[in-house]
Amino acid sequence: IEKMGLLTRSYAANGGESGRSQVQFVPTERARLLVDDESGQPETAASAEAAGPPEEWQATKAAVMALLQGCRSCGLEALGRMARELHAQKRETEFCAYSVGLLLALIRRAGGTAEEFVRSLAGKAPTGEMGLASLAGAALGAAAQTMSEAGAELAELAGRFLKAIAALPEREKKLVSDFLMEALE
Repeated sequence: IEKMGLLTRSYAANGGESGRSQVQFVPTERARLLVDDESGQPETAASAEAAGPPEEWQATKAAVMALLQGCRSCGLEALGRMARELHAQKRETEFCAYSVGLLLALIRRAGGTAEEFVRSLAGKAPTGEMGLASLAGAALGAAAQTMSEAGAELAELAGRFLKAIAALPEREKKLVSDFLMEALE
């Protein structure tokens, strides 16, 4: 843990007794940030930067929304373009936003009541993370009925998406979850 930069070693006197000093391990700021992220406590400015500046998040949302415009019956070419842009993303939050866009495009392509189902399910989910997981499941179900040849690739994408969502700090999970609800409007 010390080599990972989560603890620093210090020496302290042995509580008024004579003899050798004791080794004490003290958590670093990095460890505190990690604990704060896991506990859902407010994040510091350093951890908030992980999602990137707010302007970048707004630009990412706008780009994904632009790709989704008119995608009710988008063809495989549009889906391919979204997939290429998805793989080019550096930040996990951006990857998740593009994944939301691609999964929504697949649902829209399937037609029927799939999008309304996802809207209802995501809106009623107890957490944003569960709403995002329901999106992945619904997209896989819709794609399985219409595009069986892409099933393995979609399952891999959905798995990576779910892992990325699970690894995001709570603040970023909320950003992506809010984006899903915005994209479903």
